[in-house]
Amino acid sequence: MADSYKPSTEIKQEMAEQIHPLTADLEHYKAQLGDGTKTYRGLATGYDYIDKLISGLDRFILLAGRSGAGKTTLALQLGLGALEQGTPLIIYSFEMSRYEIITKLLQTTARGLYANTIELRGNASDLEPDYKALLEQSLQRLDRIGERLYIKDAGGGIPRLLPPTKDEYKDKRPSIYDDIEQVKKLTGSDKVLVIIDSIQDIVRTDNSNQVQAEIEAVNQITTLQQKTGATILCTSQKNKNSINSKDSYGDVLGSVSLIHKPNTVIELLTIKELIAKKYSDRSDKDQKERLERLASNIEQDAKNGKVTPMILNVIKGRYTGTDYLPLKYYGAFGYFDVGREQDYSEVYNLFN
Repeated sequence: MADSYKPSTEIKQEMAEQIHPLTADLEHYKAQLGDGTKTYRGLATGYDYIDKLISGLDRFILLAGRSGAGKTTLALQLGLGALEQGTPLIIYSFEMSRYEIITKLLQTTARGLYANTIELRGNASDLEPDYKALLEQSLQRLDRIGERLYIKDAGGGIPRLLPPTKDEYKDKRPSIYDDIEQVKKLTGSDKVLVIIDSIQDIVRTDNSNQVQAEIEAVNQITTLQQKTGATILCTSQKNKNSINSKDSYGDVLGSVSLIHKPNTVIELLTIKELIAKKYSDRSDKDQKERLERLASNIEQDAKNGKVTPMILNVIKGRYTGTDYLPLKYYGAFGYFDVGREQDYSEVYNLFN
């Protein structure tokens, strides 16, 4: 007769964490309900229109956009907003160095500085007084909140999401889980916002099955969020052919597994994308061509330093439903503002 199975102490502990009576959950749920004074389900960013649109940054958020659409800029702007509301922030940047991220943060807070003004002329004696004042104010603003802001770039390699298991003991990389727990201790806060730029960078490349690798990554992010209580905002690339698609779910680069786990999925839509989606069936060729000319004018205005009108579209909102918000992107100065750009009001009507 075969010996009966006896789980190890470690397995018993894991089983105990997974199986427990409802009463324990109810106490946590009551605490989540609070006293009715909390405005949003998630973390407030201080940008009221965006907070109302998605009910704050709630647990696991995916922000998708085409290259150059400003998704990193918007993620950092929302992160700074949450930081100024008191939530510690960890930024993982796998496409930019930490100093490039700092430059972007300075731009976001200054709202009027070109990147090369900060990087190349920040110490120049002939820097114009207005620019110098903006830079000094921005540095002071970041200095006030810098004790709760942490930046990690790819210089030390791509970190693990969770600590290694016994079978992964050879993997000596640090984990995002450990970073979150350390920041919680350093700041005395039980809430932490984590920005991962981008989710494609943490999908394992040693797995020949890309879909399986993506499922593993989003499952680990979900586990990371649940175990640490942190809020996790990931940026995501969009498929190259998304500009000709009406399917926003299919626009996110990768499999649909990247869409199902997050609580909120939002996308930044350029005007060309919006027009292409609206007229993808070529039902009104003349109207499409006229609007495409308008889109070309908009792009030219952006190159000349003017504002670029964009749409923040909620693809999935687990508790908020879907909606959209017009944004104005000041790409040269590295920040977003909320509102319609009057010169292009016709474009926004495509969403109505």
